[in-house]
Amino acid sequence: MEMERHIRVLRIQLLCMARLSQSALDDSIKGYVVGNTDFCLHVRGVEHKICEHHRQIKHLCRQLTIIGAVPLSDSRFILAALRVDKLYTESTT
Repeated sequence: MEMERHIRVLRIQLLCMARLSQSALDDSIKGYVVGNTDFCLHVRGVEHKICEHHRQIKHLCRQLTIIGAVPLSDSRFILAALRVDKLYTESTT
């Protein structure tokens, strides 16, 4: 039961991170188009929230790996989440 709860929370964390990333990208594009740098300030404010989701995703993936005996479909999802997390980490360094 704990595994299912972790997977549900992992899905929510990934969706939240994607939503924040998309919002920041939209604001950056709007700022560029209208020539107003105030839109870009929102991107800096979102960065902290995205980092928090990043930490939660890593923690949940570790917990799910420790639990073990994960069904194949869920293990693929966990690996995909780790890959997304790794791409995020690479893009911010």
